[in-house]
Amino acid sequence: MPRIIVFLGPSLERERAETILPAEYRPPAKRGDLLGAVHDGAETIVLIDGVFHQESAVAHREILTAIKKGVKVFGSSSMGALRAAEMDTLGMTGI
Repeated sequence: MPRIIVFLGPSLERERAETILPAEYRPPAKRGDLLGAVHDGAETIVLIDGVFHQESAVAHREILTAIKKGVKVFGSSSMGALRAAEMDTLGMTGI
């Protein structure tokens, strides 16, 4: 089974998410977390929630690096929707 890592926070309860998609769930993403997921062997990254003000947000460059390494990157809801809208022409898929 492909390694799927999902960054999830307040947008959906983890228990509910697990009934929709079997994956490894991590807390809302901050800068560097997507590169960490790539390093950990992610084949698919789903970015739903991320930090905005309390720490540095997920950088566009790390999303692009993941895509260039062959990782499928999807975004939805919160931080994921914002980044997907910004990076749709570069290979990130918005849901």
